[in-house]
Amino acid sequence: MVERLSINLMLLALAAGVGTGAGAQTPAAAVSCVAKPTRTCVLALAAIPLSGADGLETLFYVAEAQLGAGDVKAAALTIKQAKIAADTLTQDGQRHDALAALAIYETVIAAAKQASAGESDEALKTMAAIADEAQESEYIALLFASLAEGHARAGRGSAAAHVMSVATALAAAVKDDAIRRLTLADVAIRQAAVQSATGQIEAARSTAAGLAGNMRNDALYRIAAAEAGTQATAGQDAQALRTAAAIDDASMRVGAFCIVANADTQANRPTEATQALRRALAEAAAMSLSAKRDEAFARIAEAQAAAGQLAEAMTTAAGLRNDVWRLVALEAIAEVAPD
Repeated sequence: MVERLSINLMLLALAAGVGTGAGAQTPAAAVSCVAKPTRTCVLALAAIPLSGADGLETLFYVAEAQLGAGDVKAAALTIKQAKIAADTLTQDGQRHDALAALAIYETVIAAAKQASAGESDEALKTMAAIADEAQESEYIALLFASLAEGHARAGRGSAAAHVMSVATALAAAVKDDAIRRLTLADVAIRQAAVQSATGQIEAARSTAAGLAGNMRNDALYRIAAAEAGTQATAGQDAQALRTAAAIDDASMRVGAFCIVANADTQANRPTEATQALRRALAEAAAMSLSAKRDEAFARIAEAQAAAGQLAEAMTTAAGLRNDVWRLVALEAIAEVAPD
């Protein structure tokens, strides 16, 4: 289904005039879609300009967000869309840089697919093709670490472990000493989250203890969010909400409440899921205006859609001004919306 959605999104965007906004829905149609969302109208609302450097950059960020959610297939299709955007670049320098970036992303996604399938050694061989780029900064290692965390949140423990092993190897290979230390610490933060989500609570706490300052706090927040999800899965909703509420970071609290809501949805407890989502909405509304706030609301929209609350999810997504998170939210809604 994800492939069908992404292709439809690309076609809708191209039909809209590629950057002109000519095919945008009327306000009346948008209101109708929010009230009674269908796959077609949601995709039409999600259509964004796919031309120029700005459109290309947006799609790269969307792919990054999809990898962070553990969705390698969606990220791969987004990069295919990015190729369309690259074709609209007219300046040789921009086009050269875009194609180079696309080649890196394609290699990352190929390796991510291998690692997610349990072939971590093959993934590292694939990554050898862009070893120089991977060794220059923490970015590529963190893509894999975030993917591992996304797999773990979705209950794919084996995939998470294999992807995390790739992330750790890439972090250890970073050339600059200071950047390598930072990268290994950032990967460890996500390693703690993976360990916690897969039931290795003591190992997660030990990983967090090896970090310092804000990094340790970040790891502890992620551990707490995973614990809240485990408690909700066990039917301990009151405790799960208390665990989530105690997290001393607004965006992490929102994420924890969404994890609780998702666990309740999977356990067919709609009342409890709604309660967790209301807590998430209140937390997100209190955040200052920023990309983090939009990310928080996008994650809420995803959880609302998963819970079958499509009109509520559309209302949440309608308030997003950041193109990346708006697109992420709307594609998640479209995936479960009726024809």
